[in-house]
Amino acid sequence: MTLGDVLALVLVTPADGVLPEASSASRSQLTVGGQAAICACWAVETGARARAVSARSYDRLGDLIEAELAERGVEMEGPAVAGGTGLATVVRPAGARRTALTDRGVCPALSAEALRPEWLQDADVLHVSGYALLDQPSADAAGHAYLLARAAGAQLSIDLACAEIVTPLVRERIARLQPDVALATHAQADAIGGIDDLADLAVISDRDAPIHRDPMGVPDAFAGGFLAAFAAGAAPADAISLGREMAAQCGARTGPLP
Repeated sequence: MTLGDVLALVLVTPADGVLPEASSASRSQLTVGGQAAICACWAVETGARARAVSARSYDRLGDLIEAELAERGVEMEGPAVAGGTGLATVVRPAGARRTALTDRGVCPALSAEALRPEWLQDADVLHVSGYALLDQPSADAAGHAYLLARAAGAQLSIDLACAEIVTPLVRERIARLQPDVALATHAQADAIGGIDDLADLAVISDRDAPIHRDPMGVPDAFAGGFLAAFAAGAAPADAISLGREMAAQCGARTGPLP
């Protein structure tokens, strides 16, 4: 089970030589985004079951995202809240670093009171995205979800998500959660001052990783593979191996999804 952002994602690839104040051709794709959603999709790719929990809006865009998740084998749960479905727009010009423009929509509005224990009763692992720890009430929701997951006998995992968000406050919130597993890239671990003391099992997802054709979504693919194996009782080394396999598959594609 993943908890965090589930939103829409638009991938825009402009043509070469785009000029300012000009009408230019581009390739665009509308798909599922958000760390909780992408990680869950990669877990399903391994043959595991996956459920993503997020606050959601029953607008047309939200209905579209839920339908695509269902087609990919991912269950979705979460309360309806006032507001719109989030939308991340990623512009990827040739030869340049991508630019992400993100409106998280209703995702930060997930509250502890809205969580239902039955969503976690059959969970082997609860994986929380670091984005959920940025704002209230979603940070409190993450803490309450951990309590429900512990009561259900699930393992607890946290993902640092993005180097730009790992503030001292986020570190403090992670420390209070006391996860069993912490996942991070080298950059994320450096930004937060190390992760070895945050969990019993600290994993750097891009350790010894090759250069990927498209790095977008690779850490989430690693998390999906790692957690699927970990939930099945695999040893950490075997879980890391499956995580690397999923990461390699993601890195060889265009876009973050399987």
